[in-house]
Amino acid sequence: MTKFNISVVIALEGKVDALPMLLSCLEKQSLPAARYEVLLVFYGNTPREAFEMAERCTAGAPVPVKNLSEPSHNEVRAKNLGAANASGGVVLFLDQDLFAGPRLLAAHAEIHEIQDRPVVVMGTVERSRSLSKGALTRWFMREELALMDAAMPDHPFYWSSQHCSLRRESFLEAGGFNETYVSGRAADIHLAQALIKSKHVMTAMQEHPGYIWREAQFEDERKRYWREGYDLCKLSHAKKNPGILYHFRLSSSAVRYRVDTLFAPFYIRACQVPHLDTRIHGQSCQHVFYHDRRSGARAALAGRPPDLRDIHAPGESDQ
Repeated sequence: MTKFNISVVIALEGKVDALPMLLSCLEKQSLPAARYEVLLVFYGNTPREAFEMAERCTAGAPVPVKNLSEPSHNEVRAKNLGAANASGGVVLFLDQDLFAGPRLLAAHAEIHEIQDRPVVVMGTVERSRSLSKGALTRWFMREELALMDAAMPDHPFYWSSQHCSLRRESFLEAGGFNETYVSGRAADIHLAQALIKSKHVMTAMQEHPGYIWREAQFEDERKRYWREGYDLCKLSHAKKNPGILYHFRLSSSAVRYRVDTLFAPFYIRACQVPHLDTRIHGQSCQHVFYHDRRSGARAALAGRPPDLRDIHAPGESDQ
């Protein structure tokens, strides 16, 4: 018998600055506090002082909060750790850069309660009005929002765990997220394929989105896209599915790649400004991120181990 209806799992990359905002939103849910818990999984090099601060912040929370630590820099592994320690019948994964509206948990719970078959609920995202219009976020690229396309929740290429819920039992039976991947995108596709194969109902909840509230850092996004390209290429070969390479635009001719590499330093410099505004530098950001993702894919194709130092500094070129 489960202790809670829903366990909210949020993986935090070694930071505690998000806690006040996240906890405030989760404490104001219309779902009674006795029906849900929150699991915060800090991954990466989280200083002991930061973890102790998190313990103090969550000690007085009106809802049960567990603070967990995953020493690796693998967000996929952090999510698995959260789900493994959850006590709820349903696990809700929520990205650290999203906050929950007051009805979000109740809406997820209601969908699972009325379904007589195991269901996987993908939520949508919207930009918070408090975020400046030109701010760079993890949903800046057009295909990032397409990943949360409510019209295609049953297509693995569009399914995302950034805002989704499913029965904990279903998650564990599917093996959780594949920890051979660091990129959430590759791990999401792998899990979605397993859930679809086991006849889960894949659906979308268009109401009650998660709200994007925090800016992303340009250099962090470059690393994320590089690793995403690397892992998607690995997944494409493991599944013998070249459609992954095509869908995520990972393939390009040698000539095109050299030209992109030649011009990449100019686009990178354009984005390295104190206050990056995507309304001004949006095209430059796109050029850089596409190139970084293709660079990651090429490293995987060449059989090189993943090394984020392969993201070239301005003036360097691919060997």
